[in-house]
Amino acid sequence: MVDSVPLFVMSWNAEMGMKKADPVKMPLWVKMVNVPMEAWSMDGISAMASSPGTPILMDNMTTHMCQFGVGRPDYARVLIEFGATKNLKKCINIQYTHKEQNVRGTKEVKVEYDWKPMVCTYCRVFGHFVERSNIRQRIVERRSN
Repeated sequence: MVDSVPLFVMSWNAEMGMKKADPVKMPLWVKMVNVPMEAWSMDGISAMASSPGTPILMDNMTTHMCQFGVGRPDYARVLIEFGATKNLKKCINIQYTHKEQNVRGTKEVKVEYDWKPMVCTYCRVFGHFVERSNIRQRIVERRSN
């Protein structure tokens, strides 16, 4: 991390050339705020973290709280892998159901990000915004000619 922003390093070989590779997946630290007490377990936190992306690991305090029930119940912090095609969620809704699968209530868990990467909705990659997309600009130029 450099200034709270991840630094990605890729292996290089002579065939790669100097082309910049824009990642389609990226890990981000996520803070889930207002987690209900009944969701404080490895399965519960993992299920919530699976909603916005693919959970990779929990921080030490979150793991300790899940295993022993001792620690800060204010928020859970999880490293989640996101795809560039998905929007970053602002909240996760937990539904409570009866045995017949009827919803009897919901709770909202707020999602906060330590850092949000640039994402191009046109190229579907991280690393730049749609306004800076070289591919989009070339297509627009071709259409106008």
